[in-house]
Amino acid sequence: MERINEYFAHLMDAIRNCRWVINEDLTFRQIDLKEGYINGMLYIHGGYMLHVAEYIEIEKGFPKRIKYRYQLQDNAERLVSRWDNAPHHAQIPTHPHHVHDDDGAVHSSRAMDIPSILSQLDTVIQEK
Repeated sequence: MERINEYFAHLMDAIRNCRWVINEDLTFRQIDLKEGYINGMLYIHGGYMLHVAEYIEIEKGFPKRIKYRYQLQDNAERLVSRWDNAPHHAQIPTHPHHVHDDDGAVHSSRAMDIPSILSQLDTVIQEK
């Protein structure tokens, strides 16, 4: 993957192939050949919504998420989980990567991306 538009296309393939996603409303903004933003919403079965925000650079053929936030909400717009890499919570071993749960607690998390979140929906939603 050498260009940001290849990443955008790869991401859309993953979204289209996810059985959980009903619809998407994403905006892709290309800054240059290797840099861009994604912002918007994925509508998930059961009334869930996944808010998506990524700032990405393609580095040595791989997407590097400089900044990301993925917030899963239920049909009443209550937080289910939010994964992000904001540089706070320095006490978390995976800093800056972390996840907020519905009780407001913050936990360790590996670096996340949209396909990883989508692959976890079976577990995350089933637990609610």
